[in-house]
Amino acid sequence: MNPKLAMIFLSLLPQFINYQEGSVLRQSLVLGSSLIVAFASVDGFVAVCSGGMATFLSSRPGLLLAQRWIMGIILFALGAHMTLDALKLGGIY
Repeated sequence: MNPKLAMIFLSLLPQFINYQEGSVLRQSLVLGSSLIVAFASVDGFVAVCSGGMATFLSSRPGLLLAQRWIMGIILFALGAHMTLDALKLGGIY
């Protein structure tokens, strides 16, 4: 099991369990199963769409290059923002 998924189950699910409603195990299993179905659906959707997007972009090298540049700029901006936040938090900036 993915440790991050285990942390989600351990930290979020207890908030939605009503102890007066009955079996805590049953409620946990229903909520956990619902999350697994939701995660699997999203993962399947991403897999299907990414295959189509790869085909679309491979036939259009200009769009592929633009997508790479835009993604690089966004990641650089996020990294710069995180660096500035860390410097501010450390009292350096």
